[in-house]
Amino acid sequence: MGKVSISQTGDTGTGSDECTATRAELLKGYVAITSDSDDEVVEGTLELTGDAADSQVLDKKTYYNKDAKIKRTGTMQNVGAVSVSLNAGGSYTVPGGYHNGSGKVTANSLSGQTPGNVDAGSMLSGRSGWVNGIKVNGGIPLQNADVSGTDRAYATNNSCWEGTVCLGVRNSHYLNGVNWIQGNIPNFIASNIRQGVNVGGLVGTLPDYSYLANGQTSF
Repeated sequence: MGKVSISQTGDTGTGSDECTATRAELLKGYVAITSDSDDEVVEGTLELTGDAADSQVLDKKTYYNKDAKIKRTGTMQNVGAVSVSLNAGGSYTVPGGYHNGSGKVTANSLSGQTPGNVDAGSMLSGRSGWVNGIKVNGGIPLQNADVSGTDRAYATNNSCWEGTVCLGVRNSHYLNGVNWIQGNIPNFIASNIRQGVNVGGLVGTLPDYSYLANGQTSF
């Protein structure tokens, strides 16, 4: 502990009235006559009790902690204002240091992250997606096989002309596991087709008796 020795020999004419420092302004552990000590030697009460670390004080800024004889220098980085834009799912690692409060992390608009041109009529029913920031629900119905135990769907209608058979399919449907369109034509049977004639893969079995018209007894 530091000591101040004051000789009492003779009258120096100096007392508390001529001092400007108070006990509160004198470091603890040191003694002196102060403006509030009534000409008595007293110990100071000023105590440094700081607990900051260099990393908690801005870089190149100086300060005193618990020792009035040691000036310390801060090392905390001054980040200033950080401005970041993030897409959905993005992340930003906040750097250590001092932020001045004017920085900002902004989420980019959903419309700018979901460009597209799909609509309900071009997406399967039960599916959904985001297009230009708007959620779109699919509207294309599934056409599953509706002939039991097969991969065929019934034709919606049929028509035919010489050499051609047309089978109608459901418009605006997605063929889901359907490889064939089945059109039921009741009279399209082998017994209605002349024997040996192949019509669309069906070979007729109807006997040809046209020779009888010419008086023949056998073909």
